[in-house]
Amino acid sequence: MAVSIPNVLYHYTDINALISIIQNKKIWLSSARNLNDKKEIDWSLDILVSYCKKLLLDERITQDNKMLLEGLISHQQPKPYICSMSERPDVLSQWRAYGDDGVGVSIGFNSKVLPDIGFYGESNRGFSPLDLHKVIYDYRIQLETMSSFVHFLMDSVGEDNVFLKDAIHFVASAFKNDAFCEEREYRIVYNPALVKHGKCIDQDKISEIKFRKSNSRLVSYYEYDIFSDNHDHIKEIWFGPKCEIDEADLRLLLEHNGLSNVEIKRSAATYR
Repeated sequence: MAVSIPNVLYHYTDINALISIIQNKKIWLSSARNLNDKKEIDWSLDILVSYCKKLLLDERITQDNKMLLEGLISHQQPKPYICSMSERPDVLSQWRAYGDDGVGVSIGFNSKVLPDIGFYGESNRGFSPLDLHKVIYDYRIQLETMSSFVHFLMDSVGEDNVFLKDAIHFVASAFKNDAFCEEREYRIVYNPALVKHGKCIDQDKISEIKFRKSNSRLVSYYEYDIFSDNHDHIKEIWFGPKCEIDEADLRLLLEHNGLSNVEIKRSAATYR
């Protein structure tokens, strides 16, 4: 499935995170365990498990493939680390859920500085530990993609079992309930487990694991450096409907940190 990436992808966040991103030139990839919707990862894994159980009912299945499918059902893979983006800069539900209830901003990143788009059922490569995924909301397409990938694994049985981890990594981060389709989400996804299995990325862009307090929770995360080349990294910054930042102050912050060609816009939403 060919995927066309918008020129700009938007990250909704609060003012503290905006300042951190501009000053430190890094974004955070946070554990999927701490997603706003705790059932997101379970949604994806439930599709995988149901499909594998269906295939196991076929009496013609080989013993090797039976073991593979049973492994997919039972395998517990550490959850990936995610930074969520959207195609849309000014969506009220996004402001409420991710933009500090409208007090925050959406940061429009140049998509050229983001990782390459991830695997979409074409079965022509494994995963990198660091991918950009376009979230799939359509349940029919989710099933088709899952079918394609599981059969790819079955055809590859006996080869490097990192494919098993690739599969879990994929389904745990690429599918979402269509109730969230308004978000038009892309995800930067990092899976540290794949680094241990010989996959290669520019590791200099990824920090060691870090921890922070979020409300009453302890959250693990990695810092990802997307400012290491010469692109215009941030194209736009949108003020949320309740954001009270003075544009002149933001301009001063941007210019002090070497970011002078950023367009500043304000939400059209009337939300107070």
